[in-house]
Amino acid sequence: VSTLFRVVSATPAGVIGSSVSQVEINFNSPIDMATLTAEDIVVSGPSIPPYTIIQSGSNSVNLEFAPGINIDGNYSISVGPDVASIFGVQMDQDQDEIYAEAGDDVYTLSFTIDTQKPATPVITSHDSQVNPINLTTTSVTLTGSREDNSAIIVNGQEKVALGSGDWSTVISLPQGGTDVTVTARDEAGNESEVPVVLHFYVDSIPPSVSGLEVQTPNKNTNGGFGSYLFRATPTYIKVKTSEGGSGVDLANSNLSLTKDGVPVQGEWSIFAVDDPFFVPSVEMEQGVYILAESVKDNSGNVSNQFAISIEIDKTLPTPPAVDEFPSIVTVNQYTFTGAKEVDTSVYLNGTKVINQQDEVVLSTWSYTASLTEGDNQLTFQAEDKAGNLSESTVVTIKYDNTAPDAVTATGNGVGVGTEVVLDWTGYD
Repeated sequence: VSTLFRVVSATPAGVIGSSVSQVEINFNSPIDMATLTAEDIVVSGPSIPPYTIIQSGSNSVNLEFAPGINIDGNYSISVGPDVASIFGVQMDQDQDEIYAEAGDDVYTLSFTIDTQKPATPVITSHDSQVNPINLTTTSVTLTGSREDNSAIIVNGQEKVALGSGDWSTVISLPQGGTDVTVTARDEAGNESEVPVVLHFYVDSIPPSVSGLEVQTPNKNTNGGFGSYLFRATPTYIKVKTSEGGSGVDLANSNLSLTKDGVPVQGEWSIFAVDDPFFVPSVEMEQGVYILAESVKDNSGNVSNQFAISIEIDKTLPTPPAVDEFPSIVTVNQYTFTGAKEVDTSVYLNGTKVINQQDEVVLSTWSYTASLTEGDNQLTFQAEDKAGNLSESTVVTIKYDNTAPDAVTATGNGVGVGTEVVLDWTGYD
């Protein structure tokens, strides 16, 4: 049996953010309830409702308040000293083996009820009225001021511990849009009623340019960073851009189409969401043009620098030459040969029969053409890489596979019988 009898714990304690309807007091030994009366308990505070003493365990009692204590303020509850255990040992709260001392052996519990919500914290690092707040980094520092004795809560998590004065905290954000709520929480657990909401948009990834899409009246080319060759002024030039964040800031992008340093007149716009789009307003002369140099997004990220060559070639290639050939053949095909400009294709009667990509370095050509009975007129043309078609080289060849008619001949046998004169002058 312990020779010391005392209170070892009591709840609630500290600062409480709600009303109190029960106080639990725990002793270290079973209580003689006959010695625990209302005279042994003193409750003080701004407003004390009626209460009853109920034994909740052999070592514990509860003070049940009805209604609960619901007025903000400081409260204290004193127990003892004339309380004894079932073993007849009186309270010795200070454990000096002098029992039931009027001051030293009284246990006192103190708590504060505070149901007032703290003021909304002030954000000094960002303007909550800006929506969105564009960032080019996934880490952001928040700073501000707060009510004394409060903590800062960001998106439900305590980021700045309970305290007073200015505060600062660093938070991480994902790419894209994120709402960040900031509140204050006091010692009692009360949280400020109106949160500060910051609308962030993080875009730390610069735009990526992969090439051009160019449309002209005769072809549409979709390519990367190589050179481009056309025979006519493009209908449009699209800068293929990947920008999955804040979008392209066309006004602050550095884009131009120039020839010998002189800008080409035209209008820039945005195609769909991300692609800068240029429409020339003048006829582009023959020559080499440069499209440069970078794309900026609305968050300020800048793409890789680039310079892409666009050549306009309006010069017709030389017509293909055709080597000497017979005027009449007796089979239904003939292999024509000749000379051509390097890097040109050959067309026969409007159909491409020799592709420049297949014979890119050759200056000669060869093609076996099918023939029909009679005269065959064949038109050969050369096409360069820009799509220019040469003047025509026209040839005619006859395919004759018809046997002649039977020959009708007459014979003059006048004489001695050793010779005859044949005559077929009537045969055409």
